[in-house]
Amino acid sequence: MSREEHRQTSDASPASPVMLGVIDPLAEAAARLLDREPDPLGEIDLSTVVVVTPGRRAGRQLLVALDDAAAEMGRRFVAPTFTTLAALDESLAIPAAAPSALATASASATVAVADDATVLAAIGRAIVDAATAEHAVPEGPLRWLPRHADPLEVHALARRLFDADRTVRAGDRTWTDVAAAAERRGGDGERYRGIAAVMAEADRLLAAHGLQRRDHAIEAFIRMLETSHASAGGHREIVLVGVVDLGPRDARLLRAAAACGLDVRPFIIAADDRASAFDEVGAVRPDVWMDAPPIVPVDGIRVEARPTDVALSLADWLADRQTEAGGALDPEDIAIVLADESMGEVVRRELQACGAAVHLGQGRSPISDGPARTLERLADWHEHPDSLTFGGLLADPAIEAALRASSDIDDALADWTGWAADQMPRPIESEWMSVPEDAPESVRSRSERLAVIDASLGGMLGGGGAGDVAVALPVQIGAVIDLLARIDLAAGDASPWSESALRAVRTAGERLSAMPTPLAPIVGRAHAIRLLLDVLQGVPQPDPGSTDAIETIGWLEAPFDPAPRLAVVGLHDAAVPGSSEDPLLPESLRAELGLEDAARRTARDAWVLATMLGRDPAMPILLPREDGGGERLVPSRLLFGDRGVALADRVSRLFREVPPRSGVAASVTSFARFRPSDGIGGIQRPAMSVTEFRLFLQSPYRYWLRYGLGLKADPPAGRELDARHFGTVLHAAVEAFGNHELARLAAGRGPLFEADAIHDEMMAGMHAALAGVARGPASAGLRLQTRILERRLRRVAEIQAERANAGWRIHAVEWEIDCELDVPGESSQRVKGRIDRIDRHDEFGWLLLDFKTSDSGKKPDPAHRRSDGTWLDLQLPLYRWAAAQSAGAPSVDEIRSGYFVVGGRLDGIGIQLSEKIDPLQDEAIDTAAEVVHSVRAGYFDDLGVGRMFPEDPAALLMRVAAVGADADEEDA
Repeated sequence: MSREEHRQTSDASPASPVMLGVIDPLAEAAARLLDREPDPLGEIDLSTVVVVTPGRRAGRQLLVALDDAAAEMGRRFVAPTFTTLAALDESLAIPAAAPSALATASASATVAVADDATVLAAIGRAIVDAATAEHAVPEGPLRWLPRHADPLEVHALARRLFDADRTVRAGDRTWTDVAAAAERRGGDGERYRGIAAVMAEADRLLAAHGLQRRDHAIEAFIRMLETSHASAGGHREIVLVGVVDLGPRDARLLRAAAACGLDVRPFIIAADDRASAFDEVGAVRPDVWMDAPPIVPVDGIRVEARPTDVALSLADWLADRQTEAGGALDPEDIAIVLADESMGEVVRRELQACGAAVHLGQGRSPISDGPARTLERLADWHEHPDSLTFGGLLADPAIEAALRASSDIDDALADWTGWAADQMPRPIESEWMSVPEDAPESVRSRSERLAVIDASLGGMLGGGGAGDVAVALPVQIGAVIDLLARIDLAAGDASPWSESALRAVRTAGERLSAMPTPLAPIVGRAHAIRLLLDVLQGVPQPDPGSTDAIETIGWLEAPFDPAPRLAVVGLHDAAVPGSSEDPLLPESLRAELGLEDAARRTARDAWVLATMLGRDPAMPILLPREDGGGERLVPSRLLFGDRGVALADRVSRLFREVPPRSGVAASVTSFARFRPSDGIGGIQRPAMSVTEFRLFLQSPYRYWLRYGLGLKADPPAGRELDARHFGTVLHAAVEAFGNHELARLAAGRGPLFEADAIHDEMMAGMHAALAGVARGPASAGLRLQTRILERRLRRVAEIQAERANAGWRIHAVEWEIDCELDVPGESSQRVKGRIDRIDRHDEFGWLLLDFKTSDSGKKPDPAHRRSDGTWLDLQLPLYRWAAAQSAGAPSVDEIRSGYFVVGGRLDGIGIQLSEKIDPLQDEAIDTAAEVVHSVRAGYFDDLGVGRMFPEDPAALLMRVAAVGADADEEDA
């Protein structure tokens, strides 16, 4: 009998839904469960009852409510079985008293259920086999696989197929159904038959090892119920409490259970007037919720600029509640609902800074813990073993602690800062730390000390990254776990890792190591670490709580929490109801097949919102205008339930611009930031680089963190060419051409006048630089960036040809400066730097050029000085000052300066001359002397401006209430 025939012939259905109130639904559910005759022992026996809740936390809370209700009645009770909808089949198959027909039938199965990691490996193997075999399967899923795909790209495609297959099966459909529906709509059904073939091959691979997917186990159980009509056995009731998001397969399971004699009773959490918004199994009816959405009081919606502002607004609300309570806030009376769970850490940080303890009920992501960050740095190192990733390893607290414990490297670590400032990023080759024979003794000694670090680190890690041998994933994972254990053991008491964090990594590693070796992909160390981090995301760590802590809960947990007062954080559209943009299963196809779609998800979330408003109509809803990375956010569509003029007013209020709570400049919460101690004094720098002046002018506090405490972290970098590498490669290209041009001029030959020839020399320099920065096969992203660089360099070559024909000649390339700056009343200060290029013209004189690769295309004047006279950078004035001191150079008045801007817009590539700052040369040099004086005197308290990022030392050492504008946001 087919599934459709079962749907049509089964006349059994769950009992009529029971309506629970929204004020304390779990207490009401507990009372109804206990409303039955006690057994001869005087106990209320619920052992034959299976209670289904949306999540384990709701089940634990219901058990507490049962215990409280039974105590109030003076009765003891035997607890029911608690489960979730996804595990209902497993719970029904466990005999509660005597062996049942259900249990016997289920226990006869000999096929084990594979974990997700193993299933993904099997799908990945099926994808690879299909890609390498001729006409093995229809090509559908292989269209999305890049040529020469690496294991991570295969894993990503396997994940997409895995998630899509779960959606299809939860909708009680097959890929054949999907293909037919796609063709009815004029689409391509062949792609879906290709997916079906890949999934079938994955199932075959699993079956060869006695494994099956979870979805197949559920389907087998449902079919067993439908065909055997087995007696209830040890279970007699299924009670669903607040389970509103049921798919077609879930409803089919419940109907089959009812046909087997189980009493299926849905308990619905909603106001009485919402009874028609649910079907016979308690699932939300999207059409009803769309026609009558909950209306959120607009005065309760608080839109703030940034997540930190949201946290401070929440702190204000809690302070008001504390005042209402007479100064004593009971944490049991408050629950913070995280619609966007990524804001949990921000909320906890800011509230704890204000003196309020916070417990993350949903747990903490292990990705943010120490071992995961170390793994990220190790993966970066193995993928791109250059000086940049080498510095990342040295900056890792655990690795540094292990190195310090294993050898005397204090002097070498101190030398790293100076070396990195001059050399990074630089490819690591056989003699990557070597120096010229004529280098000063101090430089050679520093290089020798750094070699000690290189040797110590290499011994700890067991070699570099590029030469790693690819082996089976479980073998690599075992090596990675052993490496972490060695680092932790070597660091000893200085290890920053907690045992719980290490346990989470080991648990994730065990999941990957447990897969059958024939199914495991063959990977290098970096890919193995990336896959381990992917699994680690699904191993949350419990957050230690305390009796006085206010708890944060997830969005779907809100209807079950007993707290009378609620506050919702992060209710933006990307989080609730979220997006299901899926090229495999578009919304129109989902709707036709009855799969989970935006309408069903929106209806579920509207129910959550309605239950909260029913309990606490005055609850605040706080959401940021942008996320932590500066990306714009849109208020959730659930907040726009009004119609007509009221809706227009709501839209106007929710989309208006809001300033940061701190205004333009950064400020701090009452926790304050870690400030320089009064006794630290100033910093004596043997030599200051030109870029140091910019850092101090923009943020003296950051300057102190960098050069006073030695704390440095680079902004997050991409996996391809990040901004630093992109600029490095482009600089290398124009430098290579410049050196060839100088050689031609020195030999008495003329310059190149043809753009094609200039471009060829630049491209040769670019490819040489790419070979060192991005090792291994070029990814799709790197190939795209290479084409972008090629286009930009083509325009640079055209401009260079125009300048050569106009009489400009290159005078110097990467010209190093090393001069003494006079500081009134104090000793002079050595200043070092490197000028990208100096051009000369017989008529127009000298021009200093600094190549800029930023897409903003900012001109030199606003980049150096605000319109109010505040200096932001002294780079070009210091270059002019230094160039004028060299032998045979003209006076500073005869030297002009500017940027050679090589941004994203081809029509914006060109030379931007300094117009306003060149005449202010004396003022700029006076400002440089003032900076030196301030550094020596220890004036570092001013935070200045600049965005934070997760590993920013300033973000780690202070509680940020808001950050100001970007560091380069000056007046035009």
